[in-house]
Amino acid sequence: MRQPGEREAKEFLAESQFIWHQKFDLCPGVETPGVNAMPWLLESFGFPYATGIAMLQLGRAQALLGDLEQGIAHIETAAATFDEVNVPMASLEARARLAEVLAAAGRTVPALEALATARTHDEALGESPMTAIIDRVEVTLASRDDPDTARTLLGPAMERARRLGASYDLLVLLTLAERLGAGSGDSEADAISRDLGVVRLVVLPDD
Repeated sequence: MRQPGEREAKEFLAESQFIWHQKFDLCPGVETPGVNAMPWLLESFGFPYATGIAMLQLGRAQALLGDLEQGIAHIETAAATFDEVNVPMASLEARARLAEVLAAAGRTVPALEALATARTHDEALGESPMTAIIDRVEVTLASRDDPDTARTLLGPAMERARRLGASYDLLVLLTLAERLGAGSGDSEADAISRDLGVVRLVVLPDD
């Protein structure tokens, strides 16, 4: 495989539009701006990391399908595992998913606590697709008890979701905007629903 020169590598990084999750050398002296160092990441792709991924996916599915307590336990195990093997982005996702399932279950207080933890991790790592998930959960929670705050949060959250290409998160935000009287028509939401194949969108627990 051809290795780029220093100038070419720097230009590539400057022009790239996607989010880097891994950190590695494009060429001697030029490193990608990710947060997960590749040596650590490769070492973590053993049993602990694989277990964490499985726990996270299983826990989220369990929680959203009604087995909330078992799902929470699995997601929390995943978060602890990712911390142990030092994969910050996966650790952030676990915490964002914990806030998501708690919000979906109507557990407002623990959801807000999990959301605050996720937001702290997110701010430390910088903007990523997880930011859109956290924004979505935050607006969803606010829409129940504090509509004015939800309306204030909507604009920046939707702008960020569009920038990150977070279609599902944007769809939920657009739906909430309509419910809060802050929408501008549902044509964008309809287009996203068609693209994602969404037939019925569940935004709040009583939907």
